[in-house]
Amino acid sequence: MAKVSKTIDTHLIDTIRPREADGPLISLICSTYGLSDQANFFEKDFLPTVLGLGGVRDRGYAIPIAMERKLKDTYSALIADAHALADGSRPSLQIDVFPIGHRTNHAKIVLIHRKRLIRLIIASSNLTHHGYRTQREVAVILDFKEGGLLPLEVLRHALERWSEILGALITAPLRKAFDATIRHAERWKLPVVSPTGRKIEVVFGGGLKPLWEALVDAWPNGEPLLDWCICSPFWPESSSGETPFEAIAHGLSKRNVNLENASLQIMTRADSPGEKARPIFPFKLLHRLRERSFPILKGYIAAARQEALLEEIPEGMAEGHRELHAKWVLLRGPSTAVILMGSANFTRKGLGVVARPEAANIESCILLTMPASTVDPKAWMRPLAEKGIVDLESCKEWHFQEPLVEDDSNSPWPDFISRIEVEATWQNGPDPIGTVHVILRTGSYPSFKIVPVQEGSNSQFKPLMCVTESDSHESNKISAPADAQEIRRVLTTRSVQVIWGEPSVSVLFPVNIDEESKAGLPSVLGARPDEQQLLAYFHGRISEEDLIELLEKRAAQVVTGAYSMTTQEVERLRQLQSYLLRDFVESLFGLADTLRLSMGSPRAFEQALIGDFSPVSLAEKVLQAFRAGRRSSTATAFQFVELIQVVDSLQFDGEEFQLQVEREAFDEVRVRCINRLLGLAGIAAEREDFRQTCAHRDFSSYVKAVLTGPLAKQWSIIVLKDRDASVVTLTRSRVEEIFP
Repeated sequence: MAKVSKTIDTHLIDTIRPREADGPLISLICSTYGLSDQANFFEKDFLPTVLGLGGVRDRGYAIPIAMERKLKDTYSALIADAHALADGSRPSLQIDVFPIGHRTNHAKIVLIHRKRLIRLIIASSNLTHHGYRTQREVAVILDFKEGGLLPLEVLRHALERWSEILGALITAPLRKAFDATIRHAERWKLPVVSPTGRKIEVVFGGGLKPLWEALVDAWPNGEPLLDWCICSPFWPESSSGETPFEAIAHGLSKRNVNLENASLQIMTRADSPGEKARPIFPFKLLHRLRERSFPILKGYIAAARQEALLEEIPEGMAEGHRELHAKWVLLRGPSTAVILMGSANFTRKGLGVVARPEAANIESCILLTMPASTVDPKAWMRPLAEKGIVDLESCKEWHFQEPLVEDDSNSPWPDFISRIEVEATWQNGPDPIGTVHVILRTGSYPSFKIVPVQEGSNSQFKPLMCVTESDSHESNKISAPADAQEIRRVLTTRSVQVIWGEPSVSVLFPVNIDEESKAGLPSVLGARPDEQQLLAYFHGRISEEDLIELLEKRAAQVVTGAYSMTTQEVERLRQLQSYLLRDFVESLFGLADTLRLSMGSPRAFEQALIGDFSPVSLAEKVLQAFRAGRRSSTATAFQFVELIQVVDSLQFDGEEFQLQVEREAFDEVRVRCINRLLGLAGIAAEREDFRQTCAHRDFSSYVKAVLTGPLAKQWSIIVLKDRDASVVTLTRSRVEEIFP
C-alpha cells in the first residue's frame, strides 16, 4: 500500500536503497526540477545508493568506473528542467538525459524497476543533497510486488499520464522501459481495487485538467468541509488574477460544499530558528481574500521548525537546518479526507490556476481519498514553532517577512531542440567515428550552430553543423558526420555548445548516445581491451576490475604519448596467431558461461553480448588483426563462425522467460549481436583472400556443420554473396586439420 512517511528521523535517501530480496535493477527513471546543489549529489550520492554501491554518507565515494559498469546493466533516464543542465553538468552517458526547456518541469518522480519490486516515489524533493538528506519534504512510496496491496491500475495510469504530459519528448527506449515495467507488474497477483478502501491516484499538472480541479473533483458532492490544511514553501503573489485559495473555494461551492465551519490551517517556512519563529507568508494576500469575500475566516498560519530537533538527528551526525520544502493540501470533513501531495507549490503555476492549464508547470502528485477517521490534521502540521503561530483573524495587526517568489529560471535555452544524439562506432579501434543527430521540436527554428565544447582559448574545433533558419521543416532530425577527434571530444565533455540568436547566445546542451552505440561505449574512453585481454577475461584469468585498471593506465599513457605499438610488437602479435587460436578455442566455454550469467535482464544481456567485454568486441579485435596482417583469413573466418555459434546456441529458460514477451526481448538482443558479428565478417569479406577461404569446400562444410541452416545461409549470403551454396557435411574432428 502507499506509505505516507511522517517519520522525522528517516532521510528520503533511504527509500532508494536496494535490498537483496528485491533483485537486480532493471530500469531507473527520474524527474526533477533542480539537480546538483552540493558536490554533485546525483552522481556521487544518489546513483551509488540506488545501485547498491554506497553513497557519500555510507561508505565513502563510489569508484566512478564501478558505477559506470553498473549503469551499463540497466536502462536509466533523467528528465530535468533545462536550467538544471545549462552549465553542462550532465551525468553518465549511460543515462538518457531529457532537458525540458519549452516549459517548467517541476515534477519530482523516481521510478525504480527491480526484478521483484517496482517502486514509484512521488515527492516534493529535487534530486539534491538538501532534498534527500536535510529538508522537510513529503514523499509517497508506492510499492508493487508479488502479493502486494496496490492495484496494478495505479501504476498503469501513472505511467500513461506521465507519458501524455511528456508527449513528443518520449523516445522509443523510454517508452520501452515504461512498457516493460507494466508487463513485469502484470505477472504478479495484484488486487483490482485497494483492499483498504482508499483511493490512490497519481495525477499530473501541466495537462488539460489542472491539479486544483482534480482535488476539488475528488471531494464528495454536498459533504461539508471542516479542515483545510495547506503546507507549502511558496505562495501566490497577492496581485493579479485568481489565487488557488479562491479557485478551490469556488470549486467546492459548486459541489454544494458548506465552508462556513471550516478551519484554514497553513504551514509555511520560518523566518528564524526556534519555537518563536514567525511564518513567512504574503499577508497582504489575506487582506485581498477578505475583500473578495473568501468564505473561511478562522484558522492559523504557522512556521515549520527550521532547526533540526534532537529526534531528527541521526546518531553521530551534526545538527543542521530543516528548511521546509514539503507541498501538500488536506481537505477533511465528517466522513471523507482528500489529500493532494507531491511537487506542486500552492501557487498559480503549481496548481494550474492560469488561463491555459496546459501552460502551467509539469507537476506530479498523489491524490488520496480515505475515511476522515484515518487522518488527524494536527499530526500533519508538525513540528511547528508553537509560540510564533499567527491567528488568521488577528494577523492584520502583524507585519512579517514577505516570502520570496519561487525561482523560475528564465535563462536562455534553445527550446527548439528536443535532444541531441551521438551515433558512434568503435570497430576500427579505441577512438570512435560517428554522426551527430539534432532532433528538433515541431515548428520553426532560428539559425544555429552545434560546436564541440572548446578545450581552451587556443582550441580550434570547427562547428559540427551550421543550420539555417526555417519556418518549417520536413524532418525533425538534422544529421552531420563527425571524425574521431570530434566524437571523442563530445563523449569526453558529455555535451556540445549550441549557439543561436541575434545577438548570439550559447549554452551547453547534454548529448545522449543512441541505443545501438550505447552498448559498445567503452568502460574506459580511449582504451579498449585487446584480444589477449579479452581471452584472459573469458578464461577467468583476470577479473573485470583488474582489466579495467589496466585499461585506465593504458588510456593515461595514450593521452601523454607514452604508449604506442612498435614494429616489433606488431610482428610478435602476428607470430602469436597459433597460440591465440588455441586460447580462443579454450575460452569459448568461459564465454558461454559469462553470457549465461548475464541473463538477469535484457540490458545486462545486451552489455555482455555487445559491450566492450563481449563477443562483438572480440570479433572487432579479430577483424583488426586480420586487416593489419596479424591474422590469416582462415583463422579469422573460423573465429567469426565460432563466436556466432556460441551466441546462437544460448538457451532462454528459467523464471525470466516464462512470458513470451520476455523471451522475445532477450532474443531481440541476441539477433542484434549475431547481425553485428555477420556484419564484421562482411567487412572482412571485402578482401579476396577471405572470400576464397570461405568458398573452400572444406570450410563450407565446416560452416554447415557448426551453424544452423538459416544462419549458415545468412553467412553464405553476406560473405560469399551466394544464395545457392552447396551443403557438404564435416565433423568437428576435422577442424584441427583445417586450422593447424
